[in-house]
Amino acid sequence: MLINLSPIINGRYDKEAFEDTFELNVEHGKRVGALHVSPIAFKGEVSMLDDKLFVTCHYCGEFTFSCDRCLEEVKLLIEDDFETRLITAEQEEYYDGYVVENETLDIVELVSDELLTHMPLHVLCRENCRGICATCGKNLNEGECNCDDAHIDPRFEVLKDLFSK
Repeated sequence: MLINLSPIINGRYDKEAFEDTFELNVEHGKRVGALHVSPIAFKGEVSMLDDKLFVTCHYCGEFTFSCDRCLEEVKLLIEDDFETRLITAEQEEYYDGYVVENETLDIVELVSDELLTHMPLHVLCRENCRGICATCGKNLNEGECNCDDAHIDPRFEVLKDLFSK
């Protein structure tokens, strides 16, 4: 969704509202480890304040991930608000903000960038997820397995005898 910023820059409008949904690029979804991504809904406005352009926006979407420990599917609602200043390429050296070209803002690209920076680093199905057994692969959240867990790392074998004395 492209927004023409000329009417705001030229002073014809104080602000322009926008609202839409979009499908996240499959490549972006894979980059954050998502198995499935619902359409991303966003709503906000572009406004001029003291000769500076700002965009404020709220977005939300549901993502399906695999739990990092037990591999069960986990659905997460990712939702956030952001505000950023819009700048031209010439201003980039002096100001921090999102660079727009030809007085046109690609709001989907901006929302995608913001969304990807707010993805969780680790996804767990629950805080106390026990994961899977390293020997048989059973999900330990569903119950214990019958594997022998007395295996000691050979590097620590010497320490076992230290405590028995």
